[in-house]
Amino acid sequence: MLGLSLYLFAHVACFTFQDCSDGTSIVKVKEISFKPDPIIRNANITVHGAASVSEDIDSGECEVVLKKLSIPILKKKLTLEEYGLTFAKGEYDETQTFETPAIVPPGSYTYTGQCKKGDKFIVCLAGKVDFKN
Repeated sequence: MLGLSLYLFAHVACFTFQDCSDGTSIVKVKEISFKPDPIIRNANITVHGAASVSEDIDSGECEVVLKKLSIPILKKKLTLEEYGLTFAKGEYDETQTFETPAIVPPGSYTYTGQCKKGDKFIVCLAGKVDFKN
């Protein structure tokens, strides 16, 4: 799950995040950080994240929405199964490097990213992101 979260948030320059679940999400994200900061679009970024997973995860549906001035400009839906993602209960601490695409214009955006299994939140994050040149 952390790997997917890192990938989904690998395209941002600087950001804030908060848990947007009902407080009972399976994944509790402790930290996400980016280097370099500010991040340069169409270049490499190293993302570090730490999270606690309270139960095994073998399936779920995810959605990420990126908005500029309350207007959705990106909406992506996926399932954990289509990416072959499963997670065991425990603590995770990962660092991964990605190339950031130049697909999103520079500016300030808000986002929500959530994964659910039925009605139960696996993870839900919301916040602000800034994309830089």
